[in-house]
Amino acid sequence: MTRFHASRALAFILTVSSIARAASTILEVEPNDRRDQAMVLPPDGSELRASVSDASDVDWFLTSVPDRSILGFTLRVEVVEGEQVPIVVDIFPEGREEPYRSYRDRGGHFDRALLPAGQHALRIRMDESQPIGPYRLRLTVLPLPAPSADRDEVEPNDVPEEAEATLSPGETVAGIRSGEADEDWFILAAEPHDLISLEIDVFVPDSATARAQDPAGQELPVFAPRGLRFIPVGPLGHPRVGIRGGEYPYVLSYLRRGTAGAYCRTPGASPEAACGRLRYGQSALRGVGHCTDCWLFFRGIAGDPVKVYYGSERGASADREIELLDPARLVIASGWTRTDRPSIEAVLPFAGKHYIRVKSEETFLILIEGPRDESRSIVRGDADGDHRVDIGDAISILNALFAAGPAGPCLAAQDADGDAALGVGDAIRLLTYLFSSGPSPVEPFPGCGPLRTITDLDCERSTCP
Repeated sequence: MTRFHASRALAFILTVSSIARAASTILEVEPNDRRDQAMVLPPDGSELRASVSDASDVDWFLTSVPDRSILGFTLRVEVVEGEQVPIVVDIFPEGREEPYRSYRDRGGHFDRALLPAGQHALRIRMDESQPIGPYRLRLTVLPLPAPSADRDEVEPNDVPEEAEATLSPGETVAGIRSGEADEDWFILAAEPHDLISLEIDVFVPDSATARAQDPAGQELPVFAPRGLRFIPVGPLGHPRVGIRGGEYPYVLSYLRRGTAGAYCRTPGASPEAACGRLRYGQSALRGVGHCTDCWLFFRGIAGDPVKVYYGSERGASADREIELLDPARLVIASGWTRTDRPSIEAVLPFAGKHYIRVKSEETFLILIEGPRDESRSIVRGDADGDHRVDIGDAISILNALFAAGPAGPCLAAQDADGDAALGVGDAIRLLTYLFSSGPSPVEPFPGCGPLRTITDLDCERSTCP
């Protein structure tokens, strides 16, 4: 599926703006030192010649941008070679007293093209005591690039209750917000306890933010490593997400990354106290509190290629060092979270317990991606691993509990009632289902399926046929 790419779109527009030829030359009309004296400047590529003479001198101009368009402007200061002129262009939408955006530059020129539709006042001034002197300004209206997606948003969708039809994993939807306070809401077809990642491909990089709620309106955390947004889905599933930002087009999609979890309410402060028992595709959330050195662990196999993601609710503004260590606690890979890469990558050199170390002062999320863990696909209730559920499975559970019998190939499959613990209730659940028309074992049952719930019950091998 082809979509626009923000950096390529911006480069294209800047190129168009830079090479535009002036339709005519316009001279500045004084006075234009106040906003109510602003000189009307048509965005038709005409070149304006003007000057700022001293610190008290500012130039105001007024222009309009049609709907679904953006304004490209080019400003050139006539300076002596090598001279650094501190200049500022402030943008004021109609009816707004504070600048919508300010551009600063000491190099004597601008190439910008990122203004929404509507009427705008432009204020040109110097940033320091040095006068700008003569300059040339050109404005050009450019069409807003249309993103390509599977479908477009359906209005109204400004509040969670108006969220449009459900978005499936991998499906893309295109939208555009009408203002900085506007939100577009969507429903995601995510299952309970899924860990999903949002991708917002937006025309202006980093101009969009995301919120998430469960169907009952409870806010869900959004963890933002660089370029991604991870959301641990709650027990109700089908979260709603709201996209907020400037008036620019975007494409929204999401993927299921694994299973959300809460392994580490208080991560260990040393390797010996490391917590987690993480598996590939499961997340670890740390509770609120200070953690100078946070240690987590997972078990890997030599030769496994892995990616380790770090995300915090502060997003990319939280610059944290993260390390991946082998069983001997030697660093395999490391990186900083405030980079263009959302993860660190490595091939595990050894089998056994591996460690993740991060310095963090906020709630964070760690996700490890590696080879698919087939042992997490089970048939619930198949305690003895013979690929069928019968009285022998209940006997196997009771033997393991009271007669020191073998534990079976998958403890999670023995957890028939899904309470993340093994007990006589699991055997009773199977017996009442088999002989008294009682409730069946919880999913995955009767067929094979992935184990979505978070549990410390291990599987040596899958119980699927």
